[in-house]
Amino acid sequence: MCKKTANQSSRLSSAPGIDCPEISTFVDLYHYYDTDKPVCYKNALCIFVLNTGIPLRRHFDSNNMGGYNFYGGLENTVLVVRTTSTVYNYDYIWDFMFYQNRVMESKVSATGYIHATFFTTNGLNYGTKVYNHVLGNLHTHLIHYKENSFESIDLKYVNFTNPWNPNDTIVQSKLHKTQHTTECSAAFQFGKKMPRYFHFYNPTTRINGATRRAIAFSSTPWPQCAAKRCEGGGRHQLG
Repeated sequence: MCKKTANQSSRLSSAPGIDCPEISTFVDLYHYYDTDKPVCYKNALCIFVLNTGIPLRRHFDSNNMGGYNFYGGLENTVLVVRTTSTVYNYDYIWDFMFYQNRVMESKVSATGYIHATFFTTNGLNYGTKVYNHVLGNLHTHLIHYKENSFESIDLKYVNFTNPWNPNDTIVQSKLHKTQHTTECSAAFQFGKKMPRYFHFYNPTTRINGATRRAIAFSSTPWPQCAAKRCEGGGRHQLG
């Protein structure tokens, strides 16, 4: 809990009922950002349970005679750990969601005030008119997560003889995995062919004998950053 002293300050971070549900559990956090003394942020973290509105799983087994053999389903309730951060005019809401099937999802949402300039007709090539004399500019947000291990996966196609009919052949898709052990290996240049899937995972954690992985897809290119100096992560489609 935040307590104001001569060396500490208290600041409100998450508003109950707006940033987080009112029934959330709120946690104060300390950090040393831009200071050599601990700074307490009140309600910086909130924890709550969320019903996603979509079942985690379901199956209806029909008997094909107007009835059914069984139905089974599970309500999808997740534990959410949320915090917020403000960068200039933007506010970001960071969610870490823990599912009943041991899947963890990370999610970020942007809000705040838009980055705007004075409206001109030519500006419609680079944004959208949002109000009288106001242009909302087209721009890009870069979000970075630190991961333990990373591999890319492509699909290759192989021909083999049909085991049930030796006179036929089957074209089968096959997973081709490439492990990336360095940051340079994991940096994909613009204009180059991208792998179909990306897997981020912790190789030391296994559940029921299988490594749990999170899947991400190819990001949208940001070519203007490839030709000039910019933040390191923005020089590659993925890196």
